[in-house]
Amino acid sequence: MRGGLAERDTLIDRRYRLGTVLGAGGMGEVWEALDTRMQRQVAVKLILPEPGPRETEVELRFQREVRAAALPNEHTVAVHDCGTARLGGRRLLYLVMERLHGITLDEAFRRPSGVPWPELVDWAARIAAALSAAHAQNLVHRDIKPQNVVLTSTGAVKVLDFGVAAFLGDTLRAAPLTPDGTGPGTPWYMSPEQCRGDAVIDHRADLYSLGCLLYEGLAGTPPFTATTFHGVLYQQVHEEAPEPLVDGVPSRLLDLVMRLLAKDPADRPRDADTVARELEQARGEHLREREAARERAAREEADRIEQDARARARVLERKAAENALRVLTEAEQDRAEAAELRARAEQARAEALRDAESAAGLRAWALETDRAARKTQEEAAARLREVDFVHEEARALATRAAAALAEELREHREKAEQDLAQWEAEAEERVARAEEYAQGCWLEAERALDDADEQARFVRLDARRWAQGLVAEARAEARRLREETAWQLDAERADLSRHLETALRRLGRAGDRPVHTPPGPVEKPGGGPPR
Repeated sequence: MRGGLAERDTLIDRRYRLGTVLGAGGMGEVWEALDTRMQRQVAVKLILPEPGPRETEVELRFQREVRAAALPNEHTVAVHDCGTARLGGRRLLYLVMERLHGITLDEAFRRPSGVPWPELVDWAARIAAALSAAHAQNLVHRDIKPQNVVLTSTGAVKVLDFGVAAFLGDTLRAAPLTPDGTGPGTPWYMSPEQCRGDAVIDHRADLYSLGCLLYEGLAGTPPFTATTFHGVLYQQVHEEAPEPLVDGVPSRLLDLVMRLLAKDPADRPRDADTVARELEQARGEHLREREAARERAAREEADRIEQDARARARVLERKAAENALRVLTEAEQDRAEAAELRARAEQARAEALRDAESAAGLRAWALETDRAARKTQEEAAARLREVDFVHEEARALATRAAAALAEELREHREKAEQDLAQWEAEAEERVARAEEYAQGCWLEAERALDDADEQARFVRLDARRWAQGLVAEARAEARRLREETAWQLDAERADLSRHLETALRRLGRAGDRPVHTPPGPVEKPGGGPPR
């Protein structure tokens, strides 16, 4: 962008070297510049008060912006210097401000992801703090809108453009500052009293504009969106804003926005401090709810782990019982088989005895059969002892499995209790840190307020000394002009007297009679009052 009031590398007041144009408007241009004395980047606003009906308006806005520079608040733009300069034979007003890096709130609103409402509330609270500082100095901004709020790269929030602001000590009437008949402000964010051109407005007009800004941040559009300028003005005065339908936003925040948009200033919050306090309360309630949700999630996680441990214990217990039952069933089956073998052996022995009695010839075979039967009986007894051993081993295995299961269940319960205690301790520690951080923020705010009051006192003293010096210079200049004017008048009077005496002497010689200069004041040639 190329500037029309100056050129690159122009030196303003032998100190500020212009770089590139940052922006231009109806009142002038804003340049990026280098403060050659302090070696820092600054922003310089150049204003050309052209002769004509707008000259008074431009001078007035410049004076108001200079007066607004004395606001003791971190959320307003710091002004380093101001004055007049001559460039190309033209008289320019200049204002040197801090160089801001970041985006406007309007650009943040237009991001595809939108703005989370807690972040919007934080920004709005800082804007309210800046308005509170301005209102404390009887200053009404009159043009609060997203384009006049900058979110810096360091996380700060800055309120811009106090050039249309009005001091309540000045005469603030319905007559617009601009000669084309439009009042200060932007239609989508102007209060009804501004749109009507009421004779007097106060700080509550800024609160209405802040409500429009909050509404747009939540709903995505301003409360009134008619297609014409006058249509928006009519809606601001006569129509009620629809309540924004936004999921997850606390009802108390929506209620605050609707109260800020009240048509009657008396129905709006009392002042900017009240708005900031209610915004902080809404954000604090959200933080407390989020912390409570985290604690509930921790407790639910602990309960889930405990339930999982109990479920696993029940599964292990069931498997151990099933294994024990299977071993017992197999032991009973082995015992039944051994009993069956014993019965068969007894039957075989009985048959052998019967055969021995019936046939002596079969004695040898019977004896052999008896031996086989004894052997079978011994094998059955050995099998029965083996079955008893397996049964005892299965019972011991089941006992050990049950003990191991109980021990594992106890360990899981202890671990769950330890995890729950640890999560509760961490939650309490986070709450303590949050309370400590809030206390630190409060103390830091009190210190910042004290520093701001002290700085304001020094600024007032400097301004008083500067004004006294200007008055003394003006009086000296007036005395010099009076003395110079008196000297010129005396010289002209003496010169005129000499000319008259010469003329009268000539007339006397022509009439051959003496001529005397009459007493009293001498009139100027051509008539007029005496000098």
